[in-house]
Amino acid sequence: MERTRMTSGAEEEVKKAAEIDVLAVVRKLIGPVDPVGETHTDDARYTNLKNLAELVSALVDDMDRVAMHHDRPEASMRQAGGFASAFMTILRNEE
Repeated sequence: MERTRMTSGAEEEVKKAAEIDVLAVVRKLIGPVDPVGETHTDDARYTNLKNLAELVSALVDDMDRVAMHHDRPEASMRQAGGFASAFMTILRNEE
């Protein structure tokens, strides 16, 4: 069976639909974290908050590891390391 080629408008719609908003996905997976003053609800949200903290800690560790490459001779490694290093500097200054 031969496939028909999509029109460029249809291709753009498919691409747009396929884009994933990572932050929205993470928030959906973790769940709400803001307390509301109800013990039962806040217990679940506290667990979500701890899960979020664990994720953030792991992501910061990843950025720190990449930042170590900021002075590598390979351009792509230096670029990634420089970006991660600058991000971590900004993050630390916002504390």
